[in-house]
Amino acid sequence: MVPTLREVLQFEPFRRASARVVAADDALDVAVRWVHISEMPDSGRLFQGGELLLTQGRGIASEASAQRAWIRELARAGIAGVAVEVGVVLHRIPGAMCDEARHHGLPVIELQHPAYFMDITEAVHTTIINSRVGAMQRAESAGRRIARLALDGGSLTETIDELARSLDHPVVVSDAAGEVLAYAPQTAETDRRVGNWAAHARVGHTPTSDGLPCRTTAGGTTCVWAAIPVRGECWGSVHVLEPGDPTDEAGRLILDRAATAIGLAFAKDPDAGLGQQNARSVFVHDLVGGHVADQRELRLRAAAFGIDLSGSFRVLVFRPLERSERLRAVATSARRLLASDAGDRVLTAYDGGQLLTVLGGHVHSPDDVRARAEQVAETCYADHGVPVVAGISDPVPVTGLPRAFADAADAVRYATRIGRERGVLLSGDLGIDRLLIDLDRAQSLSRHIERELGALLDHDATASTPLLPTLQVYLEHSGRKAEAARVLSIERRTLYYRIEKITRLLNVSLEDPDVNLRLLIALRGLEFRRRIRNRS
Repeated sequence: MVPTLREVLQFEPFRRASARVVAADDALDVAVRWVHISEMPDSGRLFQGGELLLTQGRGIASEASAQRAWIRELARAGIAGVAVEVGVVLHRIPGAMCDEARHHGLPVIELQHPAYFMDITEAVHTTIINSRVGAMQRAESAGRRIARLALDGGSLTETIDELARSLDHPVVVSDAAGEVLAYAPQTAETDRRVGNWAAHARVGHTPTSDGLPCRTTAGGTTCVWAAIPVRGECWGSVHVLEPGDPTDEAGRLILDRAATAIGLAFAKDPDAGLGQQNARSVFVHDLVGGHVADQRELRLRAAAFGIDLSGSFRVLVFRPLERSERLRAVATSARRLLASDAGDRVLTAYDGGQLLTVLGGHVHSPDDVRARAEQVAETCYADHGVPVVAGISDPVPVTGLPRAFADAADAVRYATRIGRERGVLLSGDLGIDRLLIDLDRAQSLSRHIERELGALLDHDATASTPLLPTLQVYLEHSGRKAEAARVLSIERRTLYYRIEKITRLLNVSLEDPDVNLRLLIALRGLEFRRRIRNRS
């Protein structure tokens, strides 16, 4: 950190000059960004803020009004303080200057003995430069730790936990629509700060052309934030809450590195797998990947492993939510519990941090397969302490296995995104949420929500009566106003007023079926993202 004026006044050159504060001695904890020597009468225009001005007083006028104006100009420039060597031009610092400086909170220092300005400049600048070099080194180290964590597969929560520790401030990550994705530390105070995040995130957060971190105050909260770039687009943003010194270059460098690392991590293939273990696993991956076009070759390879490809198959994907090194234990339980009937065929392969299972043989009802998968999940948790979520596809012939794998993987992805601690989902349980998963993976969901509902969300961020619930109820009841008014417990004329306001804000007609479909998808998408945010 750069030194404060209070610290600077303890340096040897100031002690030799018998420096004493004659005005605003309660404002000495301001940071000194640089030292400047000037005898110009209008030197205020030279400064950018945070400088300590050294002068012998040659540019200070003799009239009290001009002295006050000189102090006002320096205060407006935001300098840290002004030190005047007396005995050269001035025998003492005029009272008018001291009065004006106290009024503006600008420290004025009297140097009573000969002051060697070059010694002062060298001492202060050396300290500033050394502190900046140290801060940059610490920032580089913290930035590398955060980037390594994000790019080596660490979760978003783990990454921003490290960022919050490095900056010693709360950190929030939100998507392009301003919805909270994660925050740290997870304390009651941070919970309170993000309780009405939209009022902050949806105001004044337009990325700059250079992409550098920006400082914004909105909704009663101040942050320094940076956009998260994913494949050339703004995927979301990282916010550091209530930061201190806005000129803290080290903190901004750490934040910039973190935003870039998070963007790169999300740009990576989320389904990149571990190495395929053996020839049997390679065959299973080829089955579900549709990599064997020649059906004769496919059946010959199956016969080599003693596998019958006739009949129908289901694909089950098991994902441990922690301790993924116990994946082999999950595989053992799956093979034992799924093949409970003679003639059942269970093929397994490792797919990154999850287990891929193909179940063939008898035609099993959805309830039967769900019960077996739940038994696998319960056994893994009871015997190994590993919580597991599972996704199950519909039955398909062997040629439909690629689609079945995608369906089962979607079910698992959905369960983990909404925070299921463990359990089983059939792909048919997802409904429209399957579409939302695909949109969310491609970063299209946030953009669709923003396009369709952005103006309404902006309104609701600061309005005492939000309109989003009215739109949701109205559309869910297919525009039947009497039913919508009853559900909302409002009079019909109030509903008419709200609907009219919604149509003005969104610039749409709610009589258009295509418009209503787009809005319904956006509303379901918003609900989906909020379930993700509120996951346990």
